[in-house]
Amino acid sequence: MRFDNRKMLKIDMHERFFTINIICSGLRLLLAHNNIYHYEKQYLPSPNKSILITRWKPFIPIIEANDRPSAIIEFVANVFSYKSNDDVQSVEWYLNFANSNLFAYYAGHLLAQDELQVLECVELDGVRQYFTRAINTVASRTVDSDAHTNRLVPTPILISNTERVINLDTKEIYGNGFAHAILAQLRNAFQSNDLPQIVNLIATEASIHGEDCYTDDQISYILTSCYTIFKAAQILAHKTHAMNLHTSRSSDRNSNH
Repeated sequence: MRFDNRKMLKIDMHERFFTINIICSGLRLLLAHNNIYHYEKQYLPSPNKSILITRWKPFIPIIEANDRPSAIIEFVANVFSYKSNDDVQSVEWYLNFANSNLFAYYAGHLLAQDELQVLECVELDGVRQYFTRAINTVASRTVDSDAHTNRLVPTPILISNTERVINLDTKEIYGNGFAHAILAQLRNAFQSNDLPQIVNLIATEASIHGEDCYTDDQISYILTSCYTIFKAAQILAHKTHAMNLHTSRSSDRNSNH
């Protein structure tokens, strides 16, 4: 099988220096371990670290009548979290229901999934800036138009090997609550991680909300999106695992010095 339907971008992050400055409703939140307002907490990505970004055109499987599924699917009845299963042999992916223009509004007043990802994984700010300045690379659209049918099709973006450095409790400040939150709420919500957590993200636009029966086109879109995401994660598993392992070992060596 040929996989010519992806575009790939690799960004070396070790020379980028990030200061965590989150602007919301005119407030400059300066994050530190215990007091987020007294000084800036500076973040330097792990040494010799890269981020891999791939954007995928949709494709559907050819299913034979005698095919038997080999994947093991487990349904977990709890709230989505970043807790790792600590299995070094596996690759974990975290789903982000993104805007159709990935990370485009992270500096706005609302707090949704795109904004949350950039806030917690501050390297993604640099990724967004790269999207806006680069030409003929991986586009930032998670939805595109099919050239033959003119219908919208999913083009999910997978981001391998970024670092999550902030843990944000969104219970009281999600959505419009972020813009109206008082300082005490923001202080209680923010916590910086002692060590960055290596994460891999799947960015895809969620289906339109509302109440009614699904149409055939909507069902086809959802299934195509799910399959494309699953297959893309499978194809990238070996490369992503190697990148995660390299970053983890580099971080361990750095923390021991």
